Formats: sequence, structure tokens, C-alpha cells
Amino acid sequence: MRRTKSGLGRSQAVVGAGPGALGGTAYMSWWPIYNGLGDDAKLVARAIGLHCGVPGYGFHTLTFAFEDDRFKGATLQAMGIVPGEDEDYSIVGGTGEFAMVNGVVNRVVLTTGEQMDIDRLTITGLIPVLNELQVFFFSGRAVPLIATRG
Repeated sequence: MRRTKSGLGRSQAVVGAGPGALGGTAYMSWWPIYNGLGDDAKLVARAIGLHCGVPGYGFHTLTFAFEDDRFKGATLQAMGIVPGEDEDYSIVGGTGEFAMVNGVVNRVVLTTGEQMDIDRLTITGLIPVLNELQVFFFSGRAVPLIATRG
């Protein structure tokens, strides 16, 4: 993941700064995610998010929107409170190929620079496979019943 802070190809912007002793900054991101580090790396997704920070901590919520042929249109939703540079985000859901996913995105900062930081992302998730889901209503409550094909 390439986080370009300024200059050509900038992929994040400050949208607010807090007053007083807490300070704090809010920024939005649209970080590109590539399948490698080299010049031949292909864009596979973007991390579109909102980030709020106070000294020592930050809250991040990210939607990983996939753009490659295999997962085009699918998303992962991740969030977390992060105390440092290398961190984990909880995967709390997804769409498309990643519907109902749960898991963890681990981010490790590989390089930092004046204009760009580069991170390695490792995504580990569990996606339930449902053959068929039917929802029935009993006494005003939805009760899911899973029917399998035999």
C-alpha cells in the first residue's frame, strides 16, 4: 500500500484539525494497493478511509475496494484503534466475494519518506460458505434457516 502524503499522486488529505490540548487531526485516504513493490506491480485495490487521531492513538476505518479482474467490485470493511505504525485492523464485513468475512488486516510499514510511505498488508479472513439461506418470520422476529443441497 502506498501512502502518498504530498506532491504528484497524493492519496490522503487533512479534513480537520482539533483545537486545544488534545490537538488531533482527521484525514481521509484513497491509498492504492499494489500486488508488489516493483515498477511492474499492478493496482489491485484502494484503501478508502477516514482517520481520526489524538496524541498516542488513532482510529481508522477503511474500505478496501478491489479493482483487479478477480475481485472487482468486492470490498472489505476494516477498522481499529492503532497506537503505532505497525498495526492490526479488524475486518468486520465485506461484499461480493468477501460477503460476511471476518478477520484481520496486518499492516507493517516497510519504508517511510518525505512524500510517500510504503506498507505491506497481510489479509487473513474467514468467509462462511452458505449454500442457500432462507429467512422465515415467526412472531415478528426473523429466524434464519440454512438449507443445504444434498
